[in-house]
Order: sequence, then C-alpha cells, then structure tokens
Amino acid sequence: MSIRVICKHCDAKLNVAEKHQGKKTNCPKCEKPLTIPVMQSDEDDDEYGDEYVPSVPPKMARKKKRPEVAPKDRPQKPKRRPEDYAQEEGCGMFNAGLLPGILMMVGAVIWFFVGLQAGTIFFYPPILFIAGMISFVRGLAE
Repeated sequence: MSIRVICKHCDAKLNVAEKHQGKKTNCPKCEKPLTIPVMQSDEDDDEYGDEYVPSVPPKMARKKKRPEVAPKDRPQKPKRRPEDYAQEEGCGMFNAGLLPGILMMVGAVIWFFVGLQAGTIFFYPPILFIAGMISFVRGLAE
C-alpha cells in the first residue's frame, strides 16, 4: 500500500511506500526537503478509512511572501515641481484659466441680454460674469 503525499513547495502529488513513513527526503520535482508523514494506525482509523488527512492542509502550510525591497532599491518617481504643472496645462497662448474665464464671461453676457429681451432679469449672469473675471485674472497671473 502507498501513502499519498503532496509537496508543500511545488504541490506535486506523490505516492510513497508505507515503509518510508517518517523519513525525510527531497521532492523529485522541485528538489526541496520533504518529510513523509506517519499514517494513523488501524485503531485510530475513523470513518475516512485509509485516506491520509494531513494535520495542516498543504495550501495553508505554505504562504508565499513577497520579497522585501529596500526603499533605496525601489525605483523612485521623479518629484514634480510646480513649474512642471504650469508647462503641461493649457494649450499654446491660453492656459487653464484664461479660456474658461473668457467663455464664462461671454456666456454671462449672452444670458443677461437674452433675458433682458425676454423681459426677465436673471440673478445668475452677473455672478457668472464675476466668476469668469476671477478665472481670467488668475489665468493671467500664471
């Protein structure tokens, strides 16, 4: 009769003769040390019969650890300066503040005059116009 053994390193399934119980050997697949477990005696057999049940399942017995990388060995991302951000934003002469500011002011003026022609003065166009001016001035400052 043979014992079914699973290598905890490579999960290789091996059939080993009973006479090798308790001995240490190397796995034929991965060449790592392997201990052949001792089978239970007939008095200890329970409802499972001759089936070997290891005390710790092989998948739980081994836990793969990630190799630790020292902080100095880890590749560092280059630190970005505020100048780098300013160069990326915008398109040509207009940056991220100028164009939206101009569009907000134009939209506010159109909204105001359309409302004036309809006989209704809206409260929001002047607020939108001021927000557009603030955005435009900030865009000029950059």
